[in-house]
Amino acid sequence: MKRCLPVALLLGLGLGACQSSRSSVPDDSNVAALVRDARFERALQAAQENLDREPSSRQAQRNLRDAQVALLLDAGRRLTLAGRTEEGLELFYKAQGIDGSNEVVRDWINKSRIQLAEDSLTMSGTLTSREELTERREMLIKVLAYLPENEGSVRVSNLRLLANSSLERVEENLAYCVAKGQECYEDGLGSLSNGNLHEASRDFSMSVLHDKNQLDSVAGYSRVNVMVGEEYLRQAVDYEQKGLFDAARMEYERVHQKDPSNTEASDGLDRMEREVRAGRILDEAEMAILRETPKLAEKLLAEAEEMTLVQAHLVDELRLRMRNAAWEKMYQQALALEAEGKLPEAVTAFNALLESAGDYQEAEARRKVLEDFISKAAALYARAAEAEDVATEYSLLREIQIFWPSYLDVQARLKVLQAGRDAEKAPETKAVPAAEVESARPRDRG
Repeated sequence: MKRCLPVALLLGLGLGACQSSRSSVPDDSNVAALVRDARFERALQAAQENLDREPSSRQAQRNLRDAQVALLLDAGRRLTLAGRTEEGLELFYKAQGIDGSNEVVRDWINKSRIQLAEDSLTMSGTLTSREELTERREMLIKVLAYLPENEGSVRVSNLRLLANSSLERVEENLAYCVAKGQECYEDGLGSLSNGNLHEASRDFSMSVLHDKNQLDSVAGYSRVNVMVGEEYLRQAVDYEQKGLFDAARMEYERVHQKDPSNTEASDGLDRMEREVRAGRILDEAEMAILRETPKLAEKLLAEAEEMTLVQAHLVDELRLRMRNAAWEKMYQQALALEAEGKLPEAVTAFNALLESAGDYQEAEARRKVLEDFISKAAALYARAAEAEDVATEYSLLREIQIFWPSYLDVQARLKVLQAGRDAEKAPETKAVPAAEVESARPRDRG
């Protein structure tokens, strides 16, 4: 007779939830009746109590065995019906360990194993990719292990036939993958010996893709990636030195992808990210300068200056362009005032420019000329006011008109004086009254 399990152990397996909903305190202690009434835990307790009273009683021992098996069977069936077939099967095996000749237990074991075989076969059908071939093979082997050897039903025979057929195809595919992986590995070695790093990387990658257990290819792929990364790194450094930061960033990124442990690539990638962002800000600053928005331009230049490590000279160049643009605007404004005959205002504008920019273009020389014009015009006008004859007065005012036509009332006086001179040349024309001529003479404006 098989060894019985302790009652406390069975009750501690979490089987209490499987007992009957009837009262746990029966009116009698007949173990067989309690089992038939589905009072499995109480039956187990009663059987143990009977055995404790009569330890040598074979009937008491058989009753305890039957109660234990009945409790395990009930719990296993409940788990199986709930879809927890593997857990149920474990309990059925425990019951078989107690009573190996129990046909009901053996039947439930076979049913559970067949169900698990069907579930595993269905699951294996979902593993269709090349990367899942090994997992599918293990699943099919599990199917065959689940199928009962002593079960000859059509259902089991069909499952075994289908599993064997699928396993055979999987083995063929795996063999092909191993062979192809070896072939690609050998191609990778050839490409490497010829110095074709990129082809070697591709070959080793394909080898691992076909056979992930091809460890030599894994090592070769890693080694070649480091070498390719070094090649990319040299190109990245060259681009960086030439100021091609976008291109350098792409190369540093390729190095990082090939060899994530390369700290030089990581540092370079960080630098290029900063320089690319700084370059974009500098482009925005240049547009702000062209749009004559100096405050925005200066704000952007300050951002770029804070960010960049190697483009500070471009910041300085744009600042100089911005200053030059402002100075040129001041210079043109001064020239416009000069052209309008507003010489004192032009001198003031040139003074502001010279104070800001120093001797910008011809600002110093033009200011001096204008100051001379202002002084000369004042002196000539004063002399004209004191002239004793019309001819002298006309000549002095005419000289002012040459370099400063809009000075005071020069134009009006010359017009009157010219009319008097024209009258003198034409005797038949009525002469301009002397009083009118006198009124056109400059007066002391001191």
